[in-house]
Amino acid sequence: MEIFNINDFKIVNLDKDNILFFHPATLQIYPLKKNNIIAEVLQTTHKCGWNVAITKFGEDVCQQVISYINRTIANAPSTIYSDIKTDVYQPYFDVVVLPIAGMCNLNCPYCFAQTDGGFNFPNFTEKDIDKVVSFVMDTQINANRKSTSFVFFGGEPLLKFDIIKYTVSYIKQKYPNRSVGFSITTNGTIINDEIIDYFKQNNFLILLSLDGPDNEFNLRKYQDGRKSIDIVMQNIEKLRKEEVSIELRATLINTNPYIVETFDFFEKLQCPFTVVFAYQSENKMHQELSMYNESVLQSIREQLDDLLAYYRERACRGESIYSKIINDAKKSFDRRIGHYIPCTSGRQYFTITADGNIFSCAHLMNNPLFRMGSINNGITSPESYLPPKVTDIVECNKCWARMMCSGGCVTQKISTGMKNTTPMTYNGCELERIKWEFYLKMYYYIEKKM
Repeated sequence: MEIFNINDFKIVNLDKDNILFFHPATLQIYPLKKNNIIAEVLQTTHKCGWNVAITKFGEDVCQQVISYINRTIANAPSTIYSDIKTDVYQPYFDVVVLPIAGMCNLNCPYCFAQTDGGFNFPNFTEKDIDKVVSFVMDTQINANRKSTSFVFFGGEPLLKFDIIKYTVSYIKQKYPNRSVGFSITTNGTIINDEIIDYFKQNNFLILLSLDGPDNEFNLRKYQDGRKSIDIVMQNIEKLRKEEVSIELRATLINTNPYIVETFDFFEKLQCPFTVVFAYQSENKMHQELSMYNESVLQSIREQLDDLLAYYRERACRGESIYSKIINDAKKSFDRRIGHYIPCTSGRQYFTITADGNIFSCAHLMNNPLFRMGSINNGITSPESYLPPKVTDIVECNKCWARMMCSGGCVTQKISTGMKNTTPMTYNGCELERIKWEFYLKMYYYIEKKM
């Protein structure tokens, strides 16, 4: 039985002598010399089509190449797909985001939590916490769950530190035998010794937003325009000194020319970190910061080539890699783990606002039209907000990056007027392909060391 589809593979150029053959259906990677007949047939097919390859090399040679690839793939272990069940909708509250503060002391232009300069969700009160937490912990769909995690979110949630303390105390008193985890997404500007001690006592995981080094593209500024990076760096050191669990997250706007410098900045901090590109949301004020035309995409391609050289040098020196996305990509290629869906939003991961509205993701919480239900009525309309299987998106089946991209962020689609069942825009898809080609090269050069 044939496994290999001649129209379904990716060729990645490594250098003047070598290429990578990537098989999307099984996530297998094979390095090939360019002067190898298999490589020559595949490269010609990749550039010009199968019929041109047959004309150039002959049908017998081309069929031998396909037979060889099929035998090689068939003899390898089966691909592992790591997903929750998507055939039946059985939601439960594994992670619940509580946007407790509809306000912030910073004015980050790319903030998706705002809608055109404002927060359209209310602050939590103690009564709101009582209602929402009780719903999550007591609802029938969570009856058999051994653990639940709550994420304090905003705006800047530490502006409502009193609500954080109340929530933790309420849960511990009312549900002493339940396993409950706590985390927070913060800008890191108002952390102090009291807060650090509280985090430590209650085993908080801290996700701290930080753009990167101090340059003109570090946009995390106070309302009056002052920079925030100095105080944030001081607080990061305090958190690390007290051994509080911390992860860092950076958002790069589309024209940022400092990708290598940003990764280097975070690697030197030696904390787990994630770097993402600014993305479209309901906040139209930042739309121009998250648009990717061909000129922008070409700049990103070139910068990622430089970043690859940077990581190769780190590998030669035997230095660790702290980038979570790079390490996660390595695991995916090592174990050949693909994903039918990009995330568990609307299935295991939810956001609940103070007025009791339930959303699949915090990206949608500014607009009540996007709610899936409420704590009064439960989840009533999930269909439009769930990420579909990537195999159910017709256009995605033609893409070599489908099992890594998984069809793209569904809430980005919804918040910009698209349906959850459609692919991303062409440029959005191209950005994903650029990133995953970089991860393939990273895997070859550094992690796999083929």
